[in-house]
Amino acid sequence: MTGDGWDAIGVGKQRTTRFNRVYEWKNIRIIDTPGIGTPGGKSDEEIAESIIEESDIICYVVTNDSIQETEFKFLQLLKEKAKPLIVLLNVKNNLRDSRRLEHFLKDSDKLFVMNSTNGLGGHIELIRRYAKQHYANDYFDVIPVMLLAAQMSREAEHQEHKDELFKASRIQDFLDAIRVSLVDYGVIRRSQTLLGSTVGAIEEPNKWVTKELEAYQNLTNHLKNMHDKFREGIKKESRNSQKYLQQQIKAVFKDAFDAIQDFAEENWDTDENNLKSRW
Repeated sequence: MTGDGWDAIGVGKQRTTRFNRVYEWKNIRIIDTPGIGTPGGKSDEEIAESIIEESDIICYVVTNDSIQETEFKFLQLLKEKAKPLIVLLNVKNNLRDSRRLEHFLKDSDKLFVMNSTNGLGGHIELIRRYAKQHYANDYFDVIPVMLLAAQMSREAEHQEHKDELFKASRIQDFLDAIRVSLVDYGVIRRSQTLLGSTVGAIEEPNKWVTKELEAYQNLTNHLKNMHDKFREGIKKESRNSQKYLQQQIKAVFKDAFDAIQDFAEENWDTDENNLKSRW
């Protein structure tokens, strides 16, 4: 796809990719992860898992010569991350043999027929069954391809058949599926990004407003408490002043009341003007 990474292509006898390899295809970044679901491949799974969060599309490669349920248990993680999935079913055939290559180019569609003869239909049905168990649904593309034919179309010794090999590999179906998935998922992703950025833009001012509101609420509560204390203090002082005033009034009038009897006896026949003057 990228015209790069030839040195990392293995011959199927061992796991060649032992860490995430990054390639560029047009404006798309492609990360090739280690294989998973193989014996002793736990660390490989952890390496592959590390890149899932930032991925837009997951392409899951399996081969028609061995499809095991263990290969699909990894899909549980993809389900949790809600990532779109494309399963690439690599139809293996030794095209390095000149007679097989000639036979393949004569009728390449024969290998991709969904019947019981080549078992391709059964492989796809098995993929969907396992995926349904671990991915919770089978709403994804299963695309049969012959990756070796696509690889050979880029090799110098097969340049006379490069167009035939590329077309027969059906790798174009895979590239088209990536484009469609990017467009479809891109709308969702952009919506999520827009919502995320909007939430982010609102969140900081909201935190500030919440903090300020809390401060003003605390100040309001403090002022209310002070107001209540002042009112209680005023009431208390008013009661004390009233009592003091009553005591003063009583003291003044007591002196007056004490003097009334003697005054009355002394001035019982005094005229009004003299009475006022003497009082």
